Amino acid sequence: MGSTEYTAAIDVWSLGCIFYELVMKVPPFKAKSEAEQLTVIFDNLGIPKKEDFANISHLPKFVESKKTEASIFSKLPREFIESQGFDLMMKMFIYNQDKRITPKQALNHDYFAEKW
Repeated sequence: MGSTEYTAAIDVWSLGCIFYELVMKVPPFKAKSEAEQLTVIFDNLGIPKKEDFANISHLPKFVESKKTEASIFSKLPREFIESQGFDLMMKMFIYNQDKRITPKQALNHDYFAEKW
């Protein structure tokens, strides 16, 4: 979106995308351009609230979407939605980087205790 800051939270978002693709065998936000990518994300996760991303409209590549309801998660298998994996994935896709799960928290998440 044109931000010049890079943190581990960006990597966690990327891991969420990989996690989704491992479960569904398709990428969660398939698009042909950066602007289209944002529209697809907003169409699937909803538009970020001001308190979660106050300066989003000031980023050079921001394009506002009209849709506000989440839909990629409705495609997940029921058994996954009822697992700790769903909770982990949801925490990886939180818009606000300060509220998104950290790598250490993700490694200590109950999903891994459930599986291993």
